[in-house]
Amino acid sequence: MSQFAEETSRVLKLAKTEHDGLLVFAKLDRAEQLVSVAGHLFKLSRTISTIQPADALWTVPSFLKKRIEDNVAILMMDSSIPAYRSEDIGTPKLLLDLLVANDTAWGYTEEIRTDPYKVEVLDACMSRAMVTARNGFKNTLKKSCGSPPAEGQTLRTGALNIVALTEALLKQFKHVKTGRVVIDVALCGRIAVLRQLVLEKNDNSYWTDVDSYLASLRTSYPDKVQYSRFVKRKILDVDFDLYGRVSIDGYPSTRRAEPATPVQSSSSAAGTPQ
Repeated sequence: MSQFAEETSRVLKLAKTEHDGLLVFAKLDRAEQLVSVAGHLFKLSRTISTIQPADALWTVPSFLKKRIEDNVAILMMDSSIPAYRSEDIGTPKLLLDLLVANDTAWGYTEEIRTDPYKVEVLDACMSRAMVTARNGFKNTLKKSCGSPPAEGQTLRTGALNIVALTEALLKQFKHVKTGRVVIDVALCGRIAVLRQLVLEKNDNSYWTDVDSYLASLRTSYPDKVQYSRFVKRKILDVDFDLYGRVSIDGYPSTRRAEPATPVQSSSSAAGTPQ
């Protein structure tokens, strides 16, 4: 039996301690071997029971996931947010602020907050929601630009005017209840800014470039009235010339939307509209 144990150890490439243990086991009688096997099984069972909870697959509850997706969409359609990708002032921070402020309403329980593994899974869920929203948003912006204008013309072919584009973006987030986001002049202006950059900036760095551009505008036009005038004259008027003129006089001049959550709105999370 010892010879067979040696051969088994060699084939399985057991470590020295395992090899020695197998040799000892081979010299035991039948009853002793059964007891030894039972002891090892008990130990293995205890080990499995201690590692199973940590390795168990946990998924974000559907209600919490929907709250995340809804509020990502609302933040994307909020003309007051200062950035989209920035971890310090952009959508990631604003979404996290909303999550913390509405922990009970969203189902962000203490059990989740205090479990590092669940927090990691939740972070990944939030990141995916933001990436998906940004990619869809950018694709809609690009498609809305149409084709280059005919020779001697400025109006691009097959393009969407700014109101039609804003409505298309709202439809993209169709899971958000009607009335949660309202089209207004400020939102049209922000969408026009984003569209202006979509043809100018590198596709891979688009949102980072957007954040930088918005930061430069806040520096150049710290006064809200000055900023609004700039957007109208330098952004919206250019957008009208390129993509089609449409009246926005009938739309409200300030944002009127239902709060993103019962506790804290996306506007209040973003700070003073710029």
